[in-house]
Amino acid sequence: MLDLNKIFQYQRPNVNKLKAFGFTKQGENYEIRQAILNNSFEFLLIIGKNFSDYQVFDKATKEEYLLIKTSHSGSFVGEMAEECEKFLAEVLQNCFEQDIFKEDKTKKLVTWIEHEYQVTPEFPWEKSPDYAVFRHENNQKWFALLMVLPGVKLSPELPQKIEVLNLKGNPEKILQRIDNKHIFKAYHMNKKYWYSIYLNDDLPDEILFELLKESFLLTQ
Repeated sequence: MLDLNKIFQYQRPNVNKLKAFGFTKQGENYEIRQAILNNSFEFLLIIGKNFSDYQVFDKATKEEYLLIKTSHSGSFVGEMAEECEKFLAEVLQNCFEQDIFKEDKTKKLVTWIEHEYQVTPEFPWEKSPDYAVFRHENNQKWFALLMVLPGVKLSPELPQKIEVLNLKGNPEKILQRIDNKHIFKAYHMNKKYWYSIYLNDDLPDEILFELLKESFLLTQ
C-alpha cells in the first residue's frame, strides 16, 4: 500500500509545475496517468488542494486493481508498488515545494535571511524533517536553527505545536532577554550561549531581525 500522506508530508504542490509536468485539471483537482508494468496497468494520481489519492487500473479489463491499496505483500504487488513509488518520487521532485513552516512570522524570517545573507535552510536530519539550519557559507557554522516543537517543550502555557528559532547571543544578554513568554532558555542547545524564540506575531520584526544579525556576527 502506498502511503501518499508520508510521501508528500511537509510538501505542497505548485500548480504551474503540475501543469508543466503533464497534470490536467479535473474539477478542483489535478490528475495524471502513467503506464506501468510494460503498459499493462495504468497509475492514476490525483492531487487536490488538501489531499492526494491514487488508483491503479488493469488496461485489459479497465477494472481497478484494488490489491495495491491493501497490505497484500505478494511479489507482483511489490513490483507494481515499486514502479508507482518511482513515479511518485519524480512527481515530488518536479511538482512539489517544501511546506514545513506555517507561521507568517517564520516565512517572513526565512525570506529575510535568504535576501540578507543569500542563505537557504538546510534539512539535515531524516528523523527530524521539520528542523532546519542556516549556516555560514565560509565556515559552515550555524547561526540559526528553526524547529517545529510541542509547545510544552518551552512552557506549559504555549500551544500544542509551535515554531521556534534558536539563536546565539552573549551570555549576559541572554539572561536579560529571557521572559518565558517570547524568549526562553534554549531548547536542545547550550543554554549559556543559545536561546529560543517563540515565532508568533507578538515579537516585532525589527527586534527579531536585530537578534538574528547578532547571532550571525557571533558565529562568523
